[in-house]
Amino acid sequence: MHLLHCSKTLKKYQFNDKWLLFLGIPLLGLMLAVLPFIFIRSNPADNNFWFRILVSLLFSTICWIGCRHIVFTLWKTFPWDKRPILHLFLEVPAIFIYVSLLNLVIIWWIYMFVIHKEFEMSTQIWQNIFISNLVAFFVTALHEGVFFYLQWKHNIKRSEDLEKSTYEAQYENLRSQVNPHFLFNSLNTLAAQVEENPDAVSFVENLSDFLRYSLSNTGRELVPLSEELSMIGKYKYLQQTRFGQNLEIEMDVPQENQCMYVAPLALQMLVENAIKHNIISKDKPLKIKIFMSNNNYLSVENNLQKKIEPGRSTGIGLKNIINRYQYLTVKKVIVIESSTKYKVSVPLVEFESAKEKQ
Repeated sequence: MHLLHCSKTLKKYQFNDKWLLFLGIPLLGLMLAVLPFIFIRSNPADNNFWFRILVSLLFSTICWIGCRHIVFTLWKTFPWDKRPILHLFLEVPAIFIYVSLLNLVIIWWIYMFVIHKEFEMSTQIWQNIFISNLVAFFVTALHEGVFFYLQWKHNIKRSEDLEKSTYEAQYENLRSQVNPHFLFNSLNTLAAQVEENPDAVSFVENLSDFLRYSLSNTGRELVPLSEELSMIGKYKYLQQTRFGQNLEIEMDVPQENQCMYVAPLALQMLVENAIKHNIISKDKPLKIKIFMSNNNYLSVENNLQKKIEPGRSTGIGLKNIINRYQYLTVKKVIVIESSTKYKVSVPLVEFESAKEKQ
């Protein structure tokens, strides 16, 4: 279990520390064998130096693997970027207690089964414990330094990928807005309304607000759900002006959930995909529902009536949403398709998590 846990942690940061183990453990063992003569000023001739090296290698192996496991566990449970104080307060005493107890156990074993003397604490034992902890904290600092560097690289890559994904979403949204068919249909609808009724003003205002909202979200990773639903209301008006009663968009989201956060333009993309890939006619009206699911998920569901020759798709829309949410939350986007229904559920983000992303 320990090896599997370490392997997953290292895989996340794409780092192989086998070379560090193979080089570090022998060097640490040699260091622990030599340092007592430097600090305590013992005479090597009065001691079994090779036996000391053997014991030091045994100690350094168990010590290194144990400290490594403590570091990995704390990085996974209480990472520095989220819980630094708790990480530090747990790591220092954990390393100290582990190394000190390991020292006492090995020294007790030597007393009882090697030199056959009664074990008793002495100044030399305390000095050994002090030196061992000194070296153990050096090993811990080495692993922490490596992890800090790897996490720094990992976070930079995540930031670059998320920025790229956000720009792709904005590009896809703007591309669909300036798509000749979208503008042609919108202008045709506007022209007809100018001749027949004063609703043209309302249509233009909603179109202007929709485009303004889309452009104003440049660089934002999350937006309040209330803002996104308000924008969907304007988008609904524009599309229903075109399709009439053949298109139904129903929103049923409780007020208490609207303070949560969602990826910008994610809902618009999902609604647009439903309109783009399904037949909309008097005989086959398209019904889209936006509602809350379990575990703070927001679902966009439509009856499935695929076009025989659907419009050309770049494949960016849904894939982009899935990729963005991989960096925003540990929850995954859920896609469910049956013979009659198509539903995409995106996780909503709590206020505190959203503050960290903004």
